[in-house]
Amino acid sequence: MTSPSSARRQSEVVSTTTATTAATDLTRLPVVLVTGATGRIGGELVGLVRQDTSIELRAAVRRPEQAAHFAAQGVRSVHLDLDDYDGFAAALDGIDWLFLIAGYTVDMLAQGKNLVDSAEAAGIRHILHLGTFHQPGRPMERYVGHMIWHQLLESYIQAPGLGYTHLRPNVFMQAILGELDSEKYCGTWGTDPSAGWTAPTSPASPQRSCASPHPMLVPLTT
Repeated sequence: MTSPSSARRQSEVVSTTTATTAATDLTRLPVVLVTGATGRIGGELVGLVRQDTSIELRAAVRRPEQAAHFAAQGVRSVHLDLDDYDGFAAALDGIDWLFLIAGYTVDMLAQGKNLVDSAEAAGIRHILHLGTFHQPGRPMERYVGHMIWHQLLESYIQAPGLGYTHLRPNVFMQAILGELDSEKYCGTWGTDPSAGWTAPTSPASPQRSCASPHPMLVPLTT
């Protein structure tokens, strides 16, 4: 069984809010933009929160033809190409909360930096960043490229003083399924299944996971 202390080493949610959150315009619903909406994680997230009446949901699409898929679900789409920095301002106009899924190449540094700059300029109040688990002092933190890139992006997100949530999953379910026959994984990944739903629920209420790291006791399903 996974203990609470070991769970903190497996996956974390780290977040904070800013003073601007308290000054939110309560006359309208917060608008949430999900990047990576056409992928596994972003697509699952859109499906989970699209019926949430406490937010207005937007799905980011890179190609115009992808918008029809979301329109059929009653979800408005926004054109956002992470390589088209000049288009960021239009994509982020009117957005309050941004769910950021960065690519797993070194290009994510430039993409993320420019998107965060544009988010600050657009007045976005909270960024939810899906990163990766890393432990200070461990070899993987120093030698695995995408872990280093996510650490740099996390630091940059925090610099402007925006509200932020860093999701740090330790492992994704598809990484485990292929190993089940080998008996490499056994035992229990945690006793509270609800912990694995941290990522889907945070966009609708980021303030609920603020102030301190929270363990994610089970792998995120994608």
